[in-house]
Amino acid sequence: VKGMQTGIESQLQSLFWGDKVTKMFQRTHGKPLALPPRDIASTLFDLVLGIAVISEGVGGQTTLSSRLLQDHTLASQFVLSDALPAFLKTFRPLQWQQRRVLWPIVQSGAGSDLESALTGGDMTLSIASTSTGWGTPGQRKNLEEQIEDLELDVEIRAETCYLVTFYFTHQLLPQLKGTIPQVQPTNLWICNSDSACSVPEEEKVVDFIKTFGAYLKLHTCLVCASDAGSKLVIRTLLDMARFDLRHREFFKLLSNKQTFLLYEPAMLSALLAHLRLMADNGTAGEEQLHKLVPLMVSAFPDLRPWLVREALSAQDSKGTDSGKRSSSMYYRYLSLLLDADEGIDSARFEEELVEEWCNLSVTSVRQLETLGDDAAG
Repeated sequence: VKGMQTGIESQLQSLFWGDKVTKMFQRTHGKPLALPPRDIASTLFDLVLGIAVISEGVGGQTTLSSRLLQDHTLASQFVLSDALPAFLKTFRPLQWQQRRVLWPIVQSGAGSDLESALTGGDMTLSIASTSTGWGTPGQRKNLEEQIEDLELDVEIRAETCYLVTFYFTHQLLPQLKGTIPQVQPTNLWICNSDSACSVPEEEKVVDFIKTFGAYLKLHTCLVCASDAGSKLVIRTLLDMARFDLRHREFFKLLSNKQTFLLYEPAMLSALLAHLRLMADNGTAGEEQLHKLVPLMVSAFPDLRPWLVREALSAQDSKGTDSGKRSSSMYYRYLSLLLDADEGIDSARFEEELVEEWCNLSVTSVRQLETLGDDAAG
């Protein structure tokens, strides 16, 4: 560990006290492409990865030298305030519709049934599978899409998406914390106007998604947006998710009532999209929501309970006399989430969730007592 710290410290010192980055940015001539120059992407990626490693060490209470901590702070400020904003100007971002080029579904020779389901059908070949040739005649009709994939270097593509996501989650979203009121008058799933659902601080973040959204890792961004409590950002990310291959395939799997699924992170956007759809359908989506409750429990903490609560309250506004049913369903969800044997351990350490469950328990008992009194009367 000490050797790693020394290496990172030397790297940061070399970066700060030299003109390496300045020269690299000055060498970007000509028409910008969909990916930045290799030397810029690789250098920044190595630096940001080092920052992330140190951050994990600090979070895990690993003992670090005061000099390394100081360099880490300076490097973070430099990367987020100067380097990454300049880096974003070195390439022409692809549109949402071209997201499949940046996030292709990687085909593998062996994998789980779910992986087979995601890679089945007439999908474009990813770079990882190009060694097998151009595929069957049925796949040749996607020749243009295959060529687009081949034109993007795998390593630079991955590094660029990582850097754009890092800037989004470590610079833009943290600026929203404390600016979004905890109690908002609009519901996430039924607001028809973005301006009515937003606060001024969110507009900058939404503009960034509209420009660089194709490069963002959906799961990571949705989790961070949920932690920030930003409804508009979540809605915008879900709008973009329609062009994501994994999202579309998971959405199809979730729509299949006969398919049993275990939660995995890549499924989060599709699960949120189903909550959105059920909110639009009102009481017609209650049966499907009942079946999704165990999956929603297993999705914690990626899927925050407040998102489930909003979906159910949206059903209240579109159904008739459905308030009690949705409240009962949310109570069932929380009960499973906090269950001592089959629930999620980390959820039981969140005081707000436990308090909410206790309040709903008291309400449920009172409702039962009221029904008993009415029956006796």
